[in-house]
Amino acid sequence: MSRRFITISNFRNLGIGKPTTLLLNDTYEKGKSGDLIILIGQNNAGKSNVLSALEIIKSRQFTSSDVPIMNLGNDELPEIDYVIQADNNNAYCQKLKYSSMYSARIIEDFVDTLNDEDIANLDDLESSVFNYENKNIVTSDFNTTPEYLNNNKFICSVLNAIDINPDTVKDTYDQYRKTPNIFFLQVLQNKINQRLKKLTDIFNNLYKSTADPYNFMIVLFNSQISFGLGRGNENSLTPLVLEQQSTGFRWFFNFFFTLFNRGSSKSIHPGDIVIMDEPATNLHPQGQKELRDFIKAFAVANDITFVIATHSPFLVNSDELNELRVVRMKDNKAEIINLFSAVDVDDPDSLLPIKDALTIKQNILYDYDTRVVWVEGITDYNYLTLFKKLLGYQNISFLPFKGVGKEDMQDVIIQKLASIKFPNVEILVDADKAGLAFKQKCQNTKFKDRVISIDQVSSNAKYKEIENLFSVTDRQKYKALNENDPDGFKKASTTSAMKKFCKLEDFSKETIDNFKALFELLIN
Repeated sequence: MSRRFITISNFRNLGIGKPTTLLLNDTYEKGKSGDLIILIGQNNAGKSNVLSALEIIKSRQFTSSDVPIMNLGNDELPEIDYVIQADNNNAYCQKLKYSSMYSARIIEDFVDTLNDEDIANLDDLESSVFNYENKNIVTSDFNTTPEYLNNNKFICSVLNAIDINPDTVKDTYDQYRKTPNIFFLQVLQNKINQRLKKLTDIFNNLYKSTADPYNFMIVLFNSQISFGLGRGNENSLTPLVLEQQSTGFRWFFNFFFTLFNRGSSKSIHPGDIVIMDEPATNLHPQGQKELRDFIKAFAVANDITFVIATHSPFLVNSDELNELRVVRMKDNKAEIINLFSAVDVDDPDSLLPIKDALTIKQNILYDYDTRVVWVEGITDYNYLTLFKKLLGYQNISFLPFKGVGKEDMQDVIIQKLASIKFPNVEILVDADKAGLAFKQKCQNTKFKDRVISIDQVSSNAKYKEIENLFSVTDRQKYKALNENDPDGFKKASTTSAMKKFCKLEDFSKETIDNFKALFELLIN
């Protein structure tokens, strides 16, 4: 399994004096690299600068404004490394350097030590980066006149996408006016719609709507050019009003016709990166949540990585905290914390950097009636959010903390967790020595009778940690379940990948029954 990241040094306010890293994909393999990355941070922390650093990968062009204000010498000039690293630590690295204070020319240095097997498993080495700016298409954009065709960006974009020059359409109308034979328009209209059918098929495949497909057409009237939107098969086609469609559909419609229809040489491919700065700020909270879910599903289905910078808590999903990257300022220098790839905070409150970055309290992230369960670390969090989704449980959320710690630290951890106010809260711990000691100490706190240990799942088996809930067959199937794997990052990465791709039928009945039993313990 490979992973992909960029390392940023002395770029604007990022990586000053010490490089900072943005993890893009903890799994970068064909069919498994699609993901959503969400950059959060307080205003002016540097979120947009991270997006600009990603754009350098595409443009290969720095500007003088990329040089840090506090720059003191040539050894502190901007540098961005784009790295794909395999399990065996072989890596592909593209170094992009600012060559001098007076030149924006880049020195490119490629280090390629990946073997043929590594490369065969990757989506792409040199992926493209697209900066998406939302173009809000409305129904009024569906109609224009031949005279004003070039002013209608939407219809022109559709025509360009199918290799029809808008000037050709205007010339055909001129010919029709000189010799008023309707076949001049009809022949061109047939040609347009034959090509548009291919574009429609691409749209339906990407939107996963081939069973109940959308249909597009263009009609050349005597004095008007119109775009039509409908859904269904030819014998049962229903006209649609764009503004009456779901938020997710409208966003994808805008997205497709402003980005995906750039022509085959410029279209997005697996492995590519799409960056978005503050999307959906005009949408209501539910619309933002719907949009976020669609982007995630689309990214996973198409092997594309979306990187979004936002200050909106409604684009944060409490079941997908591993998507978050926190951009934090310290002494006027910005760093990136790839927080939930591995729990690496000293404070047991794993929500703390999120709350600080978004300047909110945890009640914004959770409904009042949500049962919140603290669990020991990111891997437990990943397993439980996976089975929450697969088993269809609602109104329960999980939060990772660093673990129960040594006995002399447990009182401090319990006190800290108790200070974080949730209406309904529990703790799930392992049934090892440390976990059971932690459970016992909680009996004199607000968590009395609210701490569950893994061994309570079944009276017929002795379970010590969450991996024991998986059957022997499943433990052999998924290397993330290897209890002896010392690589914590790899384990966090592989369990995050399981969340994205595993289905209920991938697991044995024994495993499913064990997790059902655990959830019943937690919600009753």
